[in-house]
Amino acid sequence: MSARKPVRRTYRRSKVEQSALEQQVVALALRLFTEEGYEAISMRRLAGEVGVAPMSLYRYFPSKSHLMQHIWQEVASRACQQGSERAHRVRTPVRRVRAFLDGFVDYWLEAREHYQVVFAFPVAGGDLERDPPRPDLAAVPELLEPLVAAAIDGGGTAARQQTRRLVEELYCLALGYLLAVIGLASTPPSQAQQLKGRLLDAAEQRLRAAAAPPSA
Repeated sequence: MSARKPVRRTYRRSKVEQSALEQQVVALALRLFTEEGYEAISMRRLAGEVGVAPMSLYRYFPSKSHLMQHIWQEVASRACQQGSERAHRVRTPVRRVRAFLDGFVDYWLEAREHYQVVFAFPVAGGDLERDPPRPDLAAVPELLEPLVAAAIDGGGTAARQQTRRLVEELYCLALGYLLAVIGLASTPPSQAQQLKGRLLDAAEQRLRAAAAPPSA
């Protein structure tokens, strides 16, 4: 009678382990993209560096396009976190909005290569042509909205509409500033800080004007 063959058990990662692996792969892909460009990212290389089989990664990231979305989300999360951390240190509502914008903008100034990853990424080649990815930065206005509402006492339907318009305005101001100092020209740090000060002053003035009671 032949001996029974041992049953091979497939190892299944826990949810915590799966999340940790995803974060490890995204961080590695971001580093490779920043240092060597998009072409440096391959599932085989990523799998080899994190110590798993290439096919295992496809369970988490079905395509490079899908992986890019995770990279953008990671970078945007870091920028928002820096903005939120600065906002939490400030007591007054208007200054809290200013602090958030200050931290958000500073993140990109300090990591200009990440700005290029998110905002200057060329859509070309492979699965990107069939499924072109786009950065999703919806978290930024979502975080800004309650801060702006508190700054201008944005209660009621009309006030909520005003809050949303003001959030869009401030967000566009921040993105326009980043495009000017990083995207279109490499502005020296000292000049970039001067321009940032003007941006923050303009944002604060806009908030105070919106919060002021209408004149009789």
